[in-house]
Amino acid sequence: MEGNISIVIIDYSFSTSFFIRLANSDRKRKYIFIVTSISSFYKVKASGYEVYLISRFSRKSDICFPKESYINAKEIKLRIMNECDVYNIFSKILNLISKILSSQYHENFNLLVWSGAGVSGEVVRFVKGYYENLNISTGFFEISNLPGKIFVDCLGTNAQSSIYLSKCKQLKYIDDEINNDYLNWLDICKKSKLGVYTPPQANLGKKLNIFHFFDFLFSISLGYRLFSFDSVLKKLPIKNKKNGITFDEKLPQEYVFFPMQVSSDAQLILNSDLDNRTALNLILKEFKGNVVIKPHPAERNVKYIFDIIDSNKDRVFFTNGNTYELIVKSSKILTINSTVGLEGLIFGKDVKFYGHSFYSYFDDNIMKNYIMNLLIDIDFFNTNLALCINEKEIDKIYSLVR
Repeated sequence: MEGNISIVIIDYSFSTSFFIRLANSDRKRKYIFIVTSISSFYKVKASGYEVYLISRFSRKSDICFPKESYINAKEIKLRIMNECDVYNIFSKILNLISKILSSQYHENFNLLVWSGAGVSGEVVRFVKGYYENLNISTGFFEISNLPGKIFVDCLGTNAQSSIYLSKCKQLKYIDDEINNDYLNWLDICKKSKLGVYTPPQANLGKKLNIFHFFDFLFSISLGYRLFSFDSVLKKLPIKNKKNGITFDEKLPQEYVFFPMQVSSDAQLILNSDLDNRTALNLILKEFKGNVVIKPHPAERNVKYIFDIIDSNKDRVFFTNGNTYELIVKSSKILTINSTVGLEGLIFGKDVKFYGHSFYSYFDDNIMKNYIMNLLIDIDFFNTNLALCINEKEIDKIYSLVR
């Protein structure tokens, strides 16, 4: 359902440029922004849009809401914020959304948010249920980890998404045209990833600029800190602690591949019953052959698995080699819920997921339909605000926002 007004809640500063580009390119809807960082506020304001900044001085809502409305926010589960602060920011975002809804005389509204696993996403879900008399559609956005494509869903991302909850039933049909398009895309994808390839999100995580400095000062004084200190440390020029570990230069010909995830990764904590250590122990019990492990490039300390490696030196190999070459040469990929699992499926590998992931429901047809039909062809990492988004892709976004 298309709406006349899109209310965008930005609690992830890196998504600011994307949402401004979307607003700049969309001629069918009016955009109003609610932001939690000072850099996002000034970027949106400079682009000429109505924008509200959440701070410790923002007014809370008069609407009563149960604890269940916000207790599952990632900021609590990841111990980024205490429960009281999450309650307060939930109430303040709710107050602003409610004011916008009551002041705009339009039939349809869209509530858009990046990821949706945090407190902003919980507010969006609450608002849609609370204002049942209004036509409110919701859209949750996420990078797909595939070049030039993003993910959009009406319920959430990852294990909160509609495709996870439906076990990908809506993606089972595929036609010949999609199949041909996929083969062309696959050829380009393989060539790019088997070369010298650095995921754009890896470079994004290393960027540190003056905006981060002002955002940090604002968050610890007048605003709220919705990011972990670990995410700040990753941007500092400090070497990761490998604690004397040496990588194996020679790998066995036959092996299963276990790509580790960042131990503080929200995907790992929110959508899995296993952490890296527990998963590795389970893998070594289930598989008696060689296991090749690659630590995540953003992992700051791998010391917590040293004892497992030392006690299995004869068949556990530690490497920092090219991920895609490791995928191609492996006999099987074992992952908790990393997107390396999806890349393994793309390369035609047998993949086992130990965590919650809609990739675990993929067969060949579903995967092709997901990549070529469901994902949106927008480059999230292009921050050029003058670059327009294709109208066809905007229409596709709003076909998924409902």
